[in-house]
Amino acid sequence: MRDQAWATTFEPIVMAYNKKLVPRPPRTHAEFADLLERTPALKGKVITYDVEKSGLGFLLAAQDARATPAFWDVARALGRADVRFAATTSTMLGRVASGREAIAYNVLGAYALAQARRNPDIGVVFPEDYTLVLSRLQLIARRAGRPNAARLWLDYTLSQRGQSLIERQGIYAMRADVKGEATAAQLSRQLGATLRPIVPGADLTHDLRPDAYRDFIRRWRSALGQPLRGA
Repeated sequence: MRDQAWATTFEPIVMAYNKKLVPRPPRTHAEFADLLERTPALKGKVITYDVEKSGLGFLLAAQDARATPAFWDVARALGRADVRFAATTSTMLGRVASGREAIAYNVLGAYALAQARRNPDIGVVFPEDYTLVLSRLQLIARRAGRPNAARLWLDYTLSQRGQSLIERQGIYAMRADVKGEATAAQLSRQLGATLRPIVPGADLTHDLRPDAYRDFIRRWRSALGQPLRGA
């Protein structure tokens, strides 16, 4: 059996905002940091993942930091804006929709676009400097109780029919022969060179090494102007 996982989706990471509270949304990460710095009304009205409690949140923050040193300007601006934290995209979008928060940073694009279709007050930003793209992975455990059934499910998920069903749910499908708006091909056409896929592989584990993780969290908390938890 091969040590292998299969990517089944191709999902952008975006910002979601309440149009009534943010009439002129940022288009890049630098604009986002600048908006927070110059808009006192946004203090306490910005939300993102708690990177110390959310594995996804940590992954996205670490990838942001790899993408550009300016990420730390974003982190400092979040701290000065008294950023709020959540564990899921769903929670963040709900708070933006209700007006409790004005803007959510680093949320799953498929969910944000679905919320925007239901609620015209919600806007979605694909950052123009770079947009991270994440894939959901499937694997068959070495000790799976029903490996043949698992293979059938995996084959179906990756088939044209399975991927077409994924696309109809608004969750970006991987296959090039699947048509529609929620596909990797369409997203690539839309974003072009600004698209920044998070490539699954051993390199992703580097940030999880105890020393690397500890250093990142220490720098993150320092940028936010907050003490280390438990310190």
